Amino acid sequence: MPDITHLQILFFQRSDKMKSAFRYFLFLWIITASINNVNAENLTFMVGDDAGVGNLNGPSGDKLISFSYPVGGVNNIVFYNPTSTTPTNAKIKLYWSELDTSSSRGFVYCTSKNNSSGMPITVRHNMVDSGKMADGHRLYETNVTGLYYTLMLNRFWSYELRSSSPDIYVGDDGWHTVQFSITGDYIRGQCNTSRYQAVGGLLHDATVEFYTDSSFNPAPNTNVQLKHTGDYLYSFANEGPGVPNVSASKMLKINFNLTDINIQLPTCFTSILLGESVTRSTVNLGEYTVGQITSDSATPVNFQISLQNCVRISSIKTKLKSNVVGVNNPLLLGNTLTGTDDAKGAGVLIEGLPNSKNSQNFTLKPNDETSSYNDAEDDPGENNGIYNPDYPNANGRTTTQDLKFQATLKRDGNATVKPGGFKATCSGQVIL
Repeated sequence: MPDITHLQILFFQRSDKMKSAFRYFLFLWIITASINNVNAENLTFMVGDDAGVGNLNGPSGDKLISFSYPVGGVNNIVFYNPTSTTPTNAKIKLYWSELDTSSSRGFVYCTSKNNSSGMPITVRHNMVDSGKMADGHRLYETNVTGLYYTLMLNRFWSYELRSSSPDIYVGDDGWHTVQFSITGDYIRGQCNTSRYQAVGGLLHDATVEFYTDSSFNPAPNTNVQLKHTGDYLYSFANEGPGVPNVSASKMLKINFNLTDINIQLPTCFTSILLGESVTRSTVNLGEYTVGQITSDSATPVNFQISLQNCVRISSIKTKLKSNVVGVNNPLLLGNTLTGTDDAKGAGVLIEGLPNSKNSQNFTLKPNDETSSYNDAEDDPGENNGIYNPDYPNANGRTTTQDLKFQATLKRDGNATVKPGGFKATCSGQVIL
């Protein structure tokens, strides 16, 4: 490359008569030298903190950047119950679009300094290998037994930079590279420097896809974390920027904060007691004479448990629990009122009404684990396995399933029926 300072000294040694011509010639020479300075072999991209933004000094250190899941509030990821001993795709993905490292002051830099290498940026990771594979990819450990994941990165870019790098499944090949090219004249001019020009954040998309095997049996509301060693999940760095740039080549370290991601098995997030005779959680059975109870002629009262915001349920079982049952007939819920003016000799029979699993009424026996009223989800829904109560439709349509029952006041065996107040309590255990 010409020594521009030396040329200028020679110029001012010329006579006044020659100045105009030489000034024109020298101007053209400087422009030509500047254009020739853009050497594709020297153009090199590096990353690091924001110490070099605005001063061309380049980064002074690494930058750790933590990204939260982009949808705020509690995000429930709902898994099917796995049966296979080998990991299978759980059909649940967490997706981040346009992660921008500049949001935490991490930047891409460029230089055309002589002897720069032109080498690409390297992607490495600290994820914990499970030793398992599925769908042709390595699976990595989470904090939950039987739950694994893959991490795919793609669409790498920055201001007037693009990359044609293919989708990267991090860890499949140990390490990966991202090669940037310039798309605009502004950055092309700015990168024509022997110093370090800050370009912008390193933007990219990320997708975490989950896999499960039969050892997966989490407690409800378990928080999920992606296991890794050290303080980050994956990183970007130019590991071979050329000798002049070694001290200016740093790292961008990326981690995911998933404190708002909770694990669930198939479930319904809302349940409501409904019916014409229902007030909140109470079913009003009405008033009857002793003769009506003795002759078992009380009118059944219908009610239903409405399961709402259901995700990935298929079979449904309902069991009945109560602390007080009939003295003579254990199928009845007993009276919890024990005063002298309260009713005696009566109880309440709970029956599930006919459905796709039951051709006739099904009597629920309180406190009997073998007695369950079965039903099936008749609407599969269109949900991707994620439910956020603040954004209930953000991940597809949830479903509603109504479980229909009737309650009937009956005589407790051959007991003498005495009039008075009656109150029975029970809890319905719904197993999905």
